[in-house]
Order: sequence, then structure tokens, then C-alpha cells
Amino acid sequence: MKYKEKKHNVMNEYGFSLLGVAVTLGIVGVLSAGTMSMYSEQRTHVLWQEGAAKTLLVKTSLINFAKTNKFLPCPDTDGDGVENRSGIACTSNTGSIPFNDLALAASDVKDSWGNDFTYAVNKATTLAAEIADCPLNSACFFNRTAPPMFDLNTFPVMGATATANMNGNSTTLRNLRVCNVSDCDATTPGADIDADAAIAVIIAHNENGNITTGLSDAEALNVSSTSNYFVQSRYSEAPYYDDQLQAISANELKNRFETDVVELTEGGGGGGAPVNPFEGETVDVAGGNGDDNRFASVIGLNIETGILEFGSENAGQMVTLTFDATITGGWEDADALNEGVAAQTNSDGDLETQDQFVVGLNANVDDALYTIANADDPEDGRVDLQQGLDMMGNPGQDQIFYYDENDDDDNTWYEHASYNVELDANGNLKVDFAVFSTALNERVAIENIQAVQYNPPTSLPDFPSVSPIAGIPQTDDLYIESSSDRSSTGPSAGVD
Repeated sequence: MKYKEKKHNVMNEYGFSLLGVAVTLGIVGVLSAGTMSMYSEQRTHVLWQEGAAKTLLVKTSLINFAKTNKFLPCPDTDGDGVENRSGIACTSNTGSIPFNDLALAASDVKDSWGNDFTYAVNKATTLAAEIADCPLNSACFFNRTAPPMFDLNTFPVMGATATANMNGNSTTLRNLRVCNVSDCDATTPGADIDADAAIAVIIAHNENGNITTGLSDAEALNVSSTSNYFVQSRYSEAPYYDDQLQAISANELKNRFETDVVELTEGGGGGGAPVNPFEGETVDVAGGNGDDNRFASVIGLNIETGILEFGSENAGQMVTLTFDATITGGWEDADALNEGVAAQTNSDGDLETQDQFVVGLNANVDDALYTIANADDPEDGRVDLQQGLDMMGNPGQDQIFYYDENDDDDNTWYEHASYNVELDANGNLKVDFAVFSTALNERVAIENIQAVQYNPPTSLPDFPSVSPIAGIPQTDDLYIESSSDRSSTGPSAGVD
């Protein structure tokens, strides 16, 4: 019998051939590469969108800061989160965000790749003559000597020429411009300009933020420390662009100046103009009746008190107290230990008595402390320092602020103070200026004492009530739009 030879199907019996495996792996590799690339681009886009949200947060914080303090802070040039000034002028017109001044975290002022935001401001802010040229110069928005220095007439103003607005009442270009084209510095006013005569610009540099050379023309303008021009373009790989910007206009600052502030003036309270007993006065608080013994166990005390009356209808409202202080005299360095310097002791080992200038705001001051301060006998006008500070009120409930001696060689220094405090149940703000010191020549002269009440508008309107509709089930749950319901878009070409 003959048998027909049976051929075996190698693939069916043993699996894929080497060629088939190679082809399959190749296909999988291509698909995997595409998937990884898609994932990488999606992650980059999420990080990029996070940067946009942060720049808007910073802009809002800056405007709120100006709303409360009536000036914009200067850029931070040393990375400590605090604005930097040389006298009244900004140290530089570009730097990082002064996050500590804005009560933000350091992470709030960095993009998603860890790069600091750039904070660029009016170029005249570094010039003392121009920042003091108020109220018309645009640099006045940064002047904090006696805020507010700007008013509704400060440049730029409606109806002024484009040149005047860009110059900010100066003879040369001072204000900032944001365009949606890369040659912003060659553009005339028109559709290519998103923000003209801006007071400040916030920039997130994003993924290539640590690169300063080889940038596209648009990004090169955004990293320039001398340019008045900036570019907000769409995300692009060629030429590469991924910056995000927010601009602050003078109109945004003036709007809050006009609608949110009620100045405290001389006059009758209780429904009339609020009363400021310090209006136009210089409060000179002499050092306590000390015996010039800077190692004494007790310390001299003087207190000057006044009540600012806003009227009972304003009870519980927030006000901002500001004043300028000139401090003169020896003033034992109460901050020595905080600065890492050992406080002095005498031959008996007695610790140097620490002089203090204390401001109590609606503080629950013990009446016995006023009796000590007003004593005719110098011996009766002294108090143990810690006991006296405790009698000023409860620091956990009342707002009390301390001033310490700095390191000036002539023992004279200057303070501009700004404190937010809540009015009491009668709509009053009681202010106690107290000096605890060991010598009469240690004095504090307090001027320009002002309090301003702010009535901010609600940030969001109330939602209208909707009556139930017959046949439609009602629910208390909020509908939250999922990411799949929204289209993902690139950066806006415009700047608010």
C-alpha cells in the first residue's frame, strides 16, 4: 500500500516564523512609538495649561495687592520673594515675582518645569525722579511713599496719543506692549497689538525656560531685560514658542482705585465723614522716663492714643492703616538674637534691656498701663518690659506690631507701615503708639497717619434662582464637565 506523504504546516505546528515575528515586532514598535509620542505631547500640554492658570493667579494677586496697598510691588531681584528697591525706586525693572509680598508660595510663581516667572514693569520705575513724578507719570503706580500716588489722570489716559501712553508722561519709551506677532517692536498700533501701554507683564517661559540663546525672535523678546515689547503667540514647534503672558493695564488699577476706596477724612462720624484725629498731625512719642541704664530690669514707657471713627454702620469692616515713622536715638537692638548676634550683658551678667516701638490696633490695653505711662514720678513710669507688652493686649486676638533697631550708623531709620485691621463693634479703630525705652532721646515721630476703608465688589455675581419645571426631575448635584466634553485649545493669541 502506498501512503501519501503528509506535509506539515510549520506555522500551525510551531507558531510564527522568524520573519513573521520580525514583522509583528516592527509593527508593534511603530505603534508604541506613536503612543509614547502622543502621551508625551499630552503631558506637555497639561503642564503648559497649568502654567497659564498660574500666570492668571499671579496677575490676580498683583491687582489685589495694589487694591489693598495702593501701589504695585517692584520685581524681586534676589530671589527672597520680597520686592527690591533702592530708595523709592525699583532696583530693576525686570525680575521674579515677589511671592512673599503677595502671600503666595514659591511654587505658585514658577512654571511646571520649575522656571521662575519673569515680572517686567514700567521702565521708569528704576528712576527716582520719574517714580516721584506723581500723579501723572506711569511709574507712580509703583510709588509707595504715601499711597495712592496715582489717580484717574495718571498715564496712560483715555484720549492721549499713542506716544504719550507708551511713554507714560516721559520723553522716552517707558510702558510695555504685548503683540501677537514676533516683530512686535516694529509694529504700529493695530490688530497685531494685544496690550498697549501696559504697566506690567508676567511671563511663564515653560519648557525651554532655562535657555537664553538660540531662541525664536518671539521668545528672544520675552527674555530681554531691556525691551519694552513682548510676544504672546500660539504654541509652535518650528519656530519653537511655548511662552505664556499676562499683562496688567493702568485701567485695571484705576478701576479699583475709583470704585473700591473711601478715603478717611476730617469730619463727623456716625453716618457722616469718618473722623481721623491724626489728620495733618505729627505724633511725637518720646522715649520712656528711663534712667539711661540700658541694663535696667524695668523700662520707661510713653503711649499716644487716638480713635479713628468710621461710624457704627461700618462695624466689622476691614480698613488699612498706614503711616510713616522716623525713629531716632540709641535703641538697644531688640532684634540682635534674631540676627544671630548675642545681646550684650554687663559685668554682672544682666541682659541688655530691649527697647521696643509697639503699635496696638484695637488692642485690649490694660488701663493700668496708661496709668504707668502718665505717671508724674519717673519711678512710677517704668514697667517690666514683658509685663508691659502683655498689658498691651492679647497678641492672639489683638493686632500688635513690633519694631526693632536696624544697623544704621546714625541710629536713625525710617518705616512706612501698612496694616489691615477689622473695625470694632462701634465702627472704630483705636490706635496705641507705645515706646518702651531706657532713654528720653529715643523717639518716634509718626506722620501721614491715614486709614482707608475698602468696599470690594463681590468677585462673582449671585446665581439667579430657577423655578422647578414640571416633568423634569430636580437634583442637588452639580454637573461637572468631563475633559472629554471639552475641546483642548492652544494658547490664546490675546492678552487680557
